[in-house]
Amino acid sequence: MLKVRLCFDDDGQPCEPKSDQEIRDVLSNPKALTWIDVDRDHLDSLKRFSDVIHLHPLAIEDATTPHQRPITSRYGETIFVLFYELARESNDTIHAYPYSFFVGSNYVVTIRDIARSTLDGVAKRWHEFSEQVQNRNSGFLLYAMLDAIVDEYFPIIDSLGDRIEDLEEVIVNARNFTPQRQVVGIRKELFVIRRVLSPSREALNELIRRDTPLIDEETITYMHDVYDHVLRVLDWLDAYRDMASTLFDMQLAMSSHRLDEIMRTLTVASIILMVASLIAGIYGMNFKVMPELHWVLGYPMALGMMMLTGVLLALYFRHRRWL
Repeated sequence: MLKVRLCFDDDGQPCEPKSDQEIRDVLSNPKALTWIDVDRDHLDSLKRFSDVIHLHPLAIEDATTPHQRPITSRYGETIFVLFYELARESNDTIHAYPYSFFVGSNYVVTIRDIARSTLDGVAKRWHEFSEQVQNRNSGFLLYAMLDAIVDEYFPIIDSLGDRIEDLEEVIVNARNFTPQRQVVGIRKELFVIRRVLSPSREALNELIRRDTPLIDEETITYMHDVYDHVLRVLDWLDAYRDMASTLFDMQLAMSSHRLDEIMRTLTVASIILMVASLIAGIYGMNFKVMPELHWVLGYPMALGMMMLTGVLLALYFRHRRWL
């Protein structure tokens, strides 16, 4: 499915081309600006505009191959940018979805999963403020899209930080529950997100430093802001990854500490029972001549000694903070 999301004619006025010929006419106009949005599963729809939109086969391969790293490449007068959007799913897990941008002198072609709607706000703002952006070029439109994608990183990374803090509370307060699976899951998410976003720094750096007329000096200034945002997100990811590793170590330490407490309690209980068993063992020996053997109060005395020694040992262990 192919859709024209944005169009400005050579006078800077919004336009709405309907037919293929109208779209081709706008794309052929060097003073116009067009944004074409294409579903990743319907790239064949671009072939009918191949005479005015020149997409390099290598760039098409990168745009259609899954798990590609973010990259910026130049093919003639066209810039290809592969970037990733982060999205939080219903089960709170975070997934990365690729966006591919083909930027020409008067057009931007985006290739994405049709279900993603992150860039809808960009089209809406450009339509609402058409007078302010009517003289902007394709490079500035690319900046607006990348800025919208990067801005969505912050609430998602914040939610990941909240999950880490909640897990920290659970680990500290839990007695019988050990959330190893949740900690490992968050560490894995952080690793995947870091692996996806880390090359974005180099991709933006290429846009900032590359000598191309599509990215003018003013747009480069705005691109620096997006670059700084990506660096901030990467710093947060590194901090959260350290926190997750600390949580994992803390969880192991807490489990070891609880095991020590259990072993100490069982040891104290066994000592108390050993003293009682000692008294019972002495009076249970089968000698014919023993003190108190035929004493009427011998049985209550033995039970009393067992109880008294048990209480005294318990008080002693409690005084020593072993209980």
